[in-house]
Amino acid sequence: MKEALIVFVGSGLGGLTRWGSHKLMDIFYTSTFPLTTLLVNIIASFLAGVLVALSVEKNILDSHVQWFLITGFCGGFSTFSTFSEQNIQLLQAGAILPAILYIILSVVLSIACCFLGHQIISTYA
Repeated sequence: MKEALIVFVGSGLGGLTRWGSHKLMDIFYTSTFPLTTLLVNIIASFLAGVLVALSVEKNILDSHVQWFLITGFCGGFSTFSTFSEQNIQLLQAGAILPAILYIILSVVLSIACCFLGHQIISTYA
């Protein structure tokens, strides 16, 4: 039960951070391309790579911190469901090229940033 509460709190904080990111970007960015979700997912992927490397390779984070940060915060901060819905919206609006670009950038950059975060910790920490 303790682990579930840890994940719950981390997820809530991650979700609030995502929501705040969207609110902040809404002030500065008005395009129909879903840049905020792209950036949030890339940042969450980088952070997950760093945290997993700290947990697995460096054995720095205990299991409770892993549940809170990786499963909870990163899981609540990143959003595959919003990514999926935004792609549907782009496709329904006939924005085929932006949808394809969004899919490619999201997948490639998220994986690359997760790998980069992992490599930075593996190499320098």
